[in-house]
Amino acid sequence: MTDPKRHHTISRVYLENFHDDDGRLSVYSKRRNTNLRPKPKDALVRSFYYSQPLDGIENAEHGIETKLLNELETQYPELYDQLVKDKAVNLDLMYQTLLMMRSRSPAFREAFELGLADYVDKFRAGIPRALRGGSGKLNV
Repeated sequence: MTDPKRHHTISRVYLENFHDDDGRLSVYSKRRNTNLRPKPKDALVRSFYYSQPLDGIENAEHGIETKLLNELETQYPELYDQLVKDKAVNLDLMYQTLLMMRSRSPAFREAFELGLADYVDKFRAGIPRALRGGSGKLNV
């Protein structure tokens, strides 16, 4: 499997369960102020969204997308089937799915990353000046 370049912010496996009879989703774009009709494979895609750059994006680590998320998302059809067919629902899987959907959305991710950046800035400011060099790096 090649490393994916196009990452779904909401899982394609999840989106597949909500298409219309023509195989397309109905998506409203606030930015464009219009309705869009993408196929699930083309919806909510961002380039290199989960990639961890190593010496440039072309050498990025894609393990979050290919290993972690892929392993979790293979269970989504089972949950959908349970909900639609009124079967007993695996609550662990349902909560895990809801948390994954929430944490994957760009609005949550961007706020989370800003919070982490703020934490790092505050932590750095608390390091005594004598331990910091002119470059801002620690002198140890």
